[in-house]
Amino acid sequence: MAGPLITAPRILGAAALLLLINSQLPVRYGGKVGAVLRPVADTLALPLREPVFRIARRLNRPDVSPHNASLTDPTQATRDQLIQAYDHLLVELGQLRQHNAELQRKLQITQGYKDQGRPLPPRRRPVASVNAFTDTGTRHVISINLGSNQGLAAGQTVLYGTNLVGRVIEPVGPVSADVALVTGQEVGFHVEITPAPDTTSNHVGAPLPGLEHLRVTPDPDTGVFTAEVRHDTAPPVGAQARLADEIHFRDARAHLLGRVTHVRPFPDDPELLMQIVIRPTLDLRFLNEVVVLVPPKAASPNE
Repeated sequence: MAGPLITAPRILGAAALLLLINSQLPVRYGGKVGAVLRPVADTLALPLREPVFRIARRLNRPDVSPHNASLTDPTQATRDQLIQAYDHLLVELGQLRQHNAELQRKLQITQGYKDQGRPLPPRRRPVASVNAFTDTGTRHVISINLGSNQGLAAGQTVLYGTNLVGRVIEPVGPVSADVALVTGQEVGFHVEITPAPDTTSNHVGAPLPGLEHLRVTPDPDTGVFTAEVRHDTAPPVGAQARLADEIHFRDARAHLLGRVTHVRPFPDDPELLMQIVIRPTLDLRFLNEVVVLVPPKAASPNE
């Protein structure tokens, strides 16, 4: 018994033959022959449309395999696939939370810089007597005889003349408080390096080139500050370091931190960098009195 005259292999063979013939014709005839053969090819391809359509639908179904944790049709998924998809969503949620925390941190920093651009209100300057000095190994602390009754609060800046001393720390008692000296700070801050002043005047010169915003790191063990600079910007011994930080000790900007006492090659990269050592001009451990910068709103009417 003879088979059907039109079969899928015969249709594909005829279509391939037509395409081959059309490709071998000159360009000037190819367009005309193609216009004649196109309806013929479309007619021959009609029996193939249904199987091709079924294959396309099968390929377009959502992948619910165990290797794909993102399910577009959860009703067709197994329990293991749902568990894996849930774990995948937890990972994505954690990443979104981390990204949100990073954005919040950047927003806080940006808002902080906006606030710091505003002029600071005037500070009261109560004078406090120093009662004791304590060295905890990682923090240098002095105790003073003023407290919350006089408007003191944690974070307020403490000075001695034009020199930076430190800041008030928790806890603050009614009539006493502790001050963490700047030599025991846990984080670094920025300074500007200016030339040594003339002995006949107290005029402060402009910052040295390349040293207008230098980050220094405290060394609690030795009570000094260090920073690394390029050879061509290394300051001379005797130059002064003054506060130039927009976040830490902002109300003490331009106050004296110390003087450059050593300029030496940086051990980790001596050919490129120099290490400078800044030592406070005063021995902060043996001060008798200090001044606390207290905002007006913290003032006590009974003082």
